[in-house]
Amino acid sequence: MFRWVERSSVEEEILCQFTFPERPGALMNFLDSFGPRPRWNTSLFHYREGRAGANVLVGIQVPEQEMVEFRNRAQVLGYEYVLVNEDTVFKLLMH
Repeated sequence: MFRWVERSSVEEEILCQFTFPERPGALMNFLDSFGPRPRWNTSLFHYREGRAGANVLVGIQVPEQEMVEFRNRAQVLGYEYVLVNEDTVFKLLMH
């Protein structure tokens, strides 16, 4: 029997879809950019490999006043990404 489990609400969580390049060290580069040094908690990490790279859905708890810093770190990292918080499909999937 299938049972639907609702994901609990996570405070100040942003959802991003990153495309990791297919090269050694790509995950480590990401972790170094958003890892333990920043005060942000990674609340979700879902990896799916594809032809052009790995699609990674990431939930990170980032207070609104720190979004500029988050965007700067993502830009320096250089991986393609999109914030999906307001996407209707992701809202249905995640909550």
